[in-house]
Amino acid sequence: MAYSETLEIYKEIHALCKLLLSYSRNVNKLIRYGQYGVAIDKACAALDLVRRINSDFTDRERNMRELLLLLSEVRSRITLFAETQYISVKEATNLSYQLDKAMKTGAGWLKAERNRKRREL
Repeated sequence: MAYSETLEIYKEIHALCKLLLSYSRNVNKLIRYGQYGVAIDKACAALDLVRRINSDFTDRERNMRELLLLLSEVRSRITLFAETQYISVKEATNLSYQLDKAMKTGAGWLKAERNRKRREL
């Protein structure tokens, strides 16, 4: 088992968290400490979940689905911030690109886990 920090999905979500934190300086305080903070919390929770998935093989598929759900919740908030112009188009594009990479990797990880379970049966 590899260290979580060396996994591609961990690096992608880590980069997403860094982007969210760096862009928070430009967000209105009311939003920053409200829903923007929730988006950051969910992205960090996804980062923690990668560690749990990598270390504990019980309920791994459920945890992977939860990971994808957390990332999709972050996506919906980013879309909302972009539409209401709390973040710039460039920032929204960068965040969306990073989210897409993480979600694709997570979906692939989930598919591989499902295939592994089928082979075991």
